[in-house]
Amino acid sequence: MTAVQSVAGGTARQGIAALVTIDQVDAGGAGDQIVGLAAEDDVVAGTATDHVKALVAIDDVIGGAAPPAVITGTAPEKIVAANAADWDDLRARHIREDLVEAEMTALMSDTKCDLLVDLGTGTGRMLEIFSPHASRAVGFDINANMLTIARARLDHPDRLHCQVRQGDCADVPLEDGAAGVVIVHQVLHFLDDPARAVGEAARVLAPSGRVLIADFLPHEVEALRDEHAHRRLGFSDDEVIEWLNEADIVNVEARHLQPRRDGDLVVGIWTGVKAEA
Repeated sequence: MTAVQSVAGGTARQGIAALVTIDQVDAGGAGDQIVGLAAEDDVVAGTATDHVKALVAIDDVIGGAAPPAVITGTAPEKIVAANAADWDDLRARHIREDLVEAEMTALMSDTKCDLLVDLGTGTGRMLEIFSPHASRAVGFDINANMLTIARARLDHPDRLHCQVRQGDCADVPLEDGAAGVVIVHQVLHFLDDPARAVGEAARVLAPSGRVLIADFLPHEVEALRDEHAHRRLGFSDDEVIEWLNEADIVNVEARHLQPRRDGDLVVGIWTGVKAEA
């Protein structure tokens, strides 16, 4: 899931994240491919819905939370086969997404709110994880096909209070101060103007509300621009903290999650609180 996340929910989605890599899904290509393959199967056997839900399971596989055995069905197999090389290459470059999610979950452990917002929701993985922390949760993404996948993921009795809507991170269709929590997970590197998205996250955040951003630290993997539609090759602490402070976010903290090997992608997590009016 705009980006940051994929059927792969994260991992360098951050989703991190895409059907096979967060980036492909959130950039739009994977989402289109997934829905297209599901539609193809639907014509043949009437099982499109089942295939979309099966593809959602790939999110957990890519994130490291479930074994590949959960992936079944013609459409999922086509997606994995078509993207396996890119998935393995990208996934090997950064920490497992389930470890990123665990760190984010720990940071949110004591947080409860009325409305939680996920910008660049992609496959809805963040809503799935953090829905217990909110009375209502809404995710925004510009890609309609990704929203189809997200709705399948959220089709569960425990997530009836969650919804996804089409919307741009640079122009979020919410009133000022509407949210108690805003999450921006592996989205900023897809954007032409990430600072504007940070400003929008802060705008819709209520005083004392919390923002949580996850993305890559600066790196030199130029191939991500062409192969995964990255606009930016990571962000420094100074850069993100400056954007947050300019948007009246205080008490900013930064954490770095190290990859398997020296020189690979480092995931940064930045948290802060909206200043009182």
